[in-house]
Amino acid sequence: MHKKTVKYIAFLSSLGGIPALTTDMYLAAIPKIAAGWHVSTELINMTLTLWFVSFSIGLLFSGSLSDKYGRKPILLIGLMGFIGSSLLCGISTNPIMLITSRILQGVSASAPSAISLAICRERFIGSTRKIALAYLGIMLSLAPIIAPSLGSLILMVSSWRFIFICQAFSGIVIFIMTLKYTETNKSPLVQPLIKLLGRYMVLFKNKRYIIATLTLGMLLGPFYGNIAFSPIVYIEIFKRSDFEFSMLFALTAACSILGAFIMAKLNNKVSDITLISICFIGIIAAGIGLLAFGKISYLSYFLCAAVIAFFSGMSRPISNHLILGFVNTDIGSASSFLVFYQFIFGAICMSYASYQWEVMPPVTMFGVMVVIVSLFSILIWQGVKRLVKEVI
Repeated sequence: MHKKTVKYIAFLSSLGGIPALTTDMYLAAIPKIAAGWHVSTELINMTLTLWFVSFSIGLLFSGSLSDKYGRKPILLIGLMGFIGSSLLCGISTNPIMLITSRILQGVSASAPSAISLAICRERFIGSTRKIALAYLGIMLSLAPIIAPSLGSLILMVSSWRFIFICQAFSGIVIFIMTLKYTETNKSPLVQPLIKLLGRYMVLFKNKRYIIATLTLGMLLGPFYGNIAFSPIVYIEIFKRSDFEFSMLFALTAACSILGAFIMAKLNNKVSDITLISICFIGIIAAGIGLLAFGKISYLSYFLCAAVIAFFSGMSRPISNHLILGFVNTDIGSASSFLVFYQFIFGAICMSYASYQWEVMPPVTMFGVMVVIVSLFSILIWQGVKRLVKEVI
């Protein structure tokens, strides 16, 4: 891959990696924050779930605004908001202030995440875009490996508040990088601002785009559910240390990297349809494994979570490539809605996974969710993949 392309992907990764940085970096601190304020872990988990909800809603606006005003201005505004809200998180004095600050952080982080995908769609074409998305996925997966470990190290020497200060500093670095970015939206919309969200109605008429988005977006639900459930299952249920948790979480993220890497190697050797079907089956198998063995030990749970991460990592570049290939206009809106759906569905799965279930063991309930989601999505996939075949 050309050196300039590598640098460009690194820039896009810094933008797209903001969600992982802001969620994974403070996971190990959640029990400590709850204990320090004498509140339930479930309440502090709202800082994670509501971050995803606000992030997802913000996506719908940031993508459309970048279609009208350009990618760069919206990126810079979003990054400034991210820096400010991260600092507010760091000085929060109670759970409500932290939750509110996290909501603001989620809204501001939406711009870099969605726009990075739109830039990739505009910058690369054909199989080159699929390879770029695969390597982008590999680099993005490094954030879940680095962030929890960095967060755990910070907790060893300082307060959880310094985690958010570090997030603000990273936002400053990315802001400086963005100043050098050359605008890729060469045909901005001239539609009045008040009618901008109406462009989604045009997008929703694209049958192939909508069906592919709704179906393939479900593949990431179990992956995001595991993000919220990981500190609960490792630290609270299996009594692992913060350091052990960070290592297990990092290894899980490494499996996601491996999935994206293998996908890049299999490009043009195995069809996209076949690879996606394999990913569905793999996640179903992991869910069954959770039901059968997940609650035996932290290692048995980890193996199942690693399988989920692997096939999620493999599926994401193919899915994004196929879905964005169905649109030629309103690319910012298309990218935004794609990420919006993935994250809002992920937020639902995260809320489910972190809920304090009493009817069955938490690991079992998580396994039930993984099986139901993956079975439902693969059944829909069997009915719609013919539409996908027509355009690939």
